[in-house]
Amino acid sequence: MVNIHDAKINEHVELPDEGIIHPENHFIDDLSKIKHDSPELLEKAKKLTDLYPGDLFAKGYNFGVTNDPKNGTVVIKVVGWDKALKSMKYVLFNAETGEFYSEFEREQYR
Repeated sequence: MVNIHDAKINEHVELPDEGIIHPENHFIDDLSKIKHDSPELLEKAKKLTDLYPGDLFAKGYNFGVTNDPKNGTVVIKVVGWDKALKSMKYVLFNAETGEFYSEFEREQYR
């Protein structure tokens, strides 16, 4: 888990997934690659797609930082909802450049 505020990493801690063994390339090995902050990327995400804050489950907007094990790119996930609040929308950005990386939706149950 990483706490990022005003484009600075304040603290980080590893939270292992019980029973799941991840390959070494799953983990972020260089936190200095994170050069963009969630408020900036939230605004970019809202310009790219209709993104709404959650109201009951996952209130507001949520964020995540992960590593794409295919190519080592560190990405920041901006997570919101579709207008009907039925599907969570994920908009991913390259954490180093701030450029759009990918997006997808997942239907959620309330």
